[in-house]
Amino acid sequence: MLLFAVCLAKLFFYDLSQLDTLSRILSFIVLGILLITVSWAYPRFRDQIKRYL
Repeated sequence: MLLFAVCLAKLFFYDLSQLDTLSRILSFIVLGILLITVSWAYPRFRDQIKRYL
């Protein structure tokens, strides 16, 4: 979880700061959809994920 938080912080503060406005807006939309999908999928498939780790 810490690595995930570090990656998100780098994405927000470094990577997205170099984009123009339209690209930044689209990136936030895609990132939001991705985060919502992960937050939905993790509890649903938690047992299968733990088995592979």
